[in-house]
Amino acid sequence: MILICCEDREAYGYGHRSRMIALIDIFEALNIDFICAITNLHLEAELKKRRIKTIVLSQTSGDENEAKELINKVEGYLNQIKLFICDGNRFGNSFLRSIKKFFKKNILIDDKCFPVRDQADIVWNPNIYAKPSLYNNWGNIQIFAGRQYLLLRKEFERPIEPIKKDSIFVSLGVAASDKIIPIVDEMAKKHEISVIRSDGFSVNQMIDAIDNSLLTICGASVTLHEVWKRNSIALPIYQVKDQSLFKQFLIENKIDFINTIDDNQTQIKNNCIKYLCKYFNQEPFANNYQVRMASLNNNSKKLINELYS
Repeated sequence: MILICCEDREAYGYGHRSRMIALIDIFEALNIDFICAITNLHLEAELKKRRIKTIVLSQTSGDENEAKELINKVEGYLNQIKLFICDGNRFGNSFLRSIKKFFKKNILIDDKCFPVRDQADIVWNPNIYAKPSLYNNWGNIQIFAGRQYLLLRKEFERPIEPIKKDSIFVSLGVAASDKIIPIVDEMAKKHEISVIRSDGFSVNQMIDAIDNSLLTICGASVTLHEVWKRNSIALPIYQVKDQSLFKQFLIENKIDFINTIDDNQTQIKNNCIKYLCKYFNQEPFANNYQVRMASLNNNSKKLINELYS
């Protein structure tokens, strides 16, 4: 059995939850029994529809107190759990130190590479920018990192729809939406382009919108991987400081993006107009369209199978 928990609070977006679903897809494909520890009741309802075993935690401290509650809640399964996986920045060394007393293999899914959380046995960074050298100061820890270890929901393997419509798809967090959407709406109206927003979308609705839209505006995180997986064009938005390594990747690869963290509202508006005008004039988005991942070999399923055996 595998025990998995992730950062599922609404304030932290959907990325960690999306990766949990991707892991669940892998567990089911490999016929591995598992249980999910969650704090979000909406996620609990979603998982119950799939008849997935869950336990609900009240603690979100990410320290030994949350670890203690987790161990108490899974006490009846302790002898069966061979692998523990956690995904979220809140899970610190005190949490991991408490957990490792009970499980043989403990995997931390990480995005930031800091602070050092070396009490995990294995670190898995499922991002296109990730590389083992980012963890040189984490000591003797096993690292799996980079585009070959992405975590994408199984539906993203669907055949790609070649038909594009005159629409822009927007999938953003609340803070960035307030800064970006009014500008996008204004520009789209001027060019007679419709705007689709991802509010309450299922995974298949999300894929349809990505496939059918001329352009997807999204955060520099899990959704950006999903857009590139569909060989579609993205205009990334740097909207959370935790995405700083992704921002650096975009800069190094000369990929156009909008910076809502460091730029003021005037700069954000000017850059948004500049890039949208560039697109409406059918000029290429620098190297954005060169990031294609549809045919990429993904080793995540193989990794889980090896770690579990």
